[in-house]
Amino acid sequence: MDNEYSFPDWMLRENIIENLSLNGLPMKTEFFTIKKKMKEFIHEIVSFIPEGSVLIGNSESLQISWLVKNVSYVFLITDQSSSESAQLEGVLSSIVLNQNKSLGTQSKTCPINWLPDDAKLIFSMGDKTGGVNQAKIEGYISSLSYGEVRALVERRLKIYGWISLAQYPHHSPLGYSTLFEAFCGNRHVRIDLQKKSFQTRISVMSIEK
Repeated sequence: MDNEYSFPDWMLRENIIENLSLNGLPMKTEFFTIKKKMKEFIHEIVSFIPEGSVLIGNSESLQISWLVKNVSYVFLITDQSSSESAQLEGVLSSIVLNQNKSLGTQSKTCPINWLPDDAKLIFSMGDKTGGVNQAKIEGYISSLSYGEVRALVERRLKIYGWISLAQYPHHSPLGYSTLFEAFCGNRHVRIDLQKKSFQTRISVMSIEK
């Protein structure tokens, strides 16, 4: 798995675990130590990650995800600073999509019927590059509870033939959230659920090749 990214020298790579597999897809995990405060890290890292990357987080933790060619990246950063020193710890997971031909996903029709039935579209933004790659970001709200939406999305992804790559639950002072990552055929999606008062916010980033 070749790296399609470059990080600054102040990010110290502590360990690499290769030859991993998730649902038959090649996976690699890397561990980093970063001697910076979270705000400083966010300010400086933006010039090293691809345009269109998704950043979710707060002062204590951050999640950055992006897609380059057929490799999906998710970078989780947590603040381990003390009163004496600044330190962040990062875990970068990279998964190669559509490598295992035996999965037979290339010719599949991939419906997005995993949204709650009452989901209301709030915004939609799309981009098409060179007539091949098409990216779209959409936002929805649902009156169902966060737990209900999370269980429904997880169940429907399986029903409609999506291969779930990962699920990243997170709890912060801002509330609960979960990021689903899945693909089907030539479509790759990230579904972010945010718990809000009396509703659940859903953002969906999809890339089709």
